[in-house]
Amino acid sequence: MVKKIFYGFLATLLLLLIYYFITKVAIKDVSTENKQIKSVSQIRERQELELAIQRVYEEAGEELSVRVKEIIYNAKEDMNFILTLNEKQVVAINRIESQKYEKSIKTKYMALPNFRKYIAGAERKEIFFKYFLYLIEKRDIEILNMRKKVINWKRDKDNITDKNRKTLLYLADKYEIKDFKIEENGSWNRLLSRLDIVPPSLALAQGAKESLWGTSRFARYGYNYFGQRCFTIGCGIVPKERGNRKFEVETFSSPRESLNSYIHNINTHFAYKDLRKSRSIQRAKGQKIKGLLLVKNLEKYSERGSDYIKELKSLIRYNKLYKYDIY
Repeated sequence: MVKKIFYGFLATLLLLLIYYFITKVAIKDVSTENKQIKSVSQIRERQELELAIQRVYEEAGEELSVRVKEIIYNAKEDMNFILTLNEKQVVAINRIESQKYEKSIKTKYMALPNFRKYIAGAERKEIFFKYFLYLIEKRDIEILNMRKKVINWKRDKDNITDKNRKTLLYLADKYEIKDFKIEENGSWNRLLSRLDIVPPSLALAQGAKESLWGTSRFARYGYNYFGQRCFTIGCGIVPKERGNRKFEVETFSSPRESLNSYIHNINTHFAYKDLRKSRSIQRAKGQKIKGLLLVKNLEKYSERGSDYIKELKSLIRYNKLYKYDIY
């Protein structure tokens, strides 16, 4: 009888010990998971997601909802991956992500330089080209990505989705393609002739020329780096010498907006139809788009005509800007 009681006591004690260790491990797992979730929040919410959301609003357009869904999906994937890591691995990732974050801030969100602070010549040129090259390449890549989508839709236009059809019609309206018809190849070709890049060499040369290397009054007070005009009273800055003409120099909210407007102007205005034709010929031959081949079609951009073209060509050659034409 005593033995039975003794063995029963031991069995109960053993069960209690097993229950204690199971409960302790479970509590530890929960606390570790919560600790990791907190670490993940510090890593991702402040870095990856914040940067991603900033990029969405910068690049937002007709694809905003798609981009948001993509970011949410990627965020969940990142969460699931990091929750499987131990504490040391999380700390290591946090260190790497912090370094990436600091680097991206320096390159992606570089503050607009005060170009007048730099000595005219090599120093000011370097700063000007460095700042605007990033903006130009970023916009060109966005255009090329959309162009690839349109080309793929054209190849399978009989099966285009309602969502892609809506985007396509939006692009046709944006690029001023009248009577766009999905079933007609001509409509697609007209859109693709406009939905293309302005090569960096050309944009850099015109930006430097039109804004006096970023020091002009219109650049400093209106972020207008490409000499764009508007024709409504109060739409911009009134030039000191405009005679009896009624134009103003357009103002923008940022250098990026000025650049995007300039590229859109080249891609849509009837004055540059020969430039777009020349660009389409280069594309048809499988060539990269070269600024020196397009610049001859910009006589109507300036009242100085052929002299303006010569100066742009000289600027591109002297500064070797053609090396940036890689698309």
